[in-house]
Amino acid sequence: MYDDKTPRGYPLPHESNTLKQDVGRIREGLGVVDADVAGIERLAVQINEALKRQRFEQFIGFWS
Repeated sequence: MYDDKTPRGYPLPHESNTLKQDVGRIREGLGVVDADVAGIERLAVQINEALKRQRFEQFIGFWS
């Protein structure tokens, strides 16, 4: 069985593997991708909140 992976370590199917060999790997990979995307979304929310706070503080002259 071939165990090819992306540069981020996500499993890739291979034409020589059977579906039975690849389906579990692909399923696991989708779970890892989902977790990575959720982490990026959380980080984006944190950055957005920090920027809002910074803009508000600049608006009220907090840093003057």
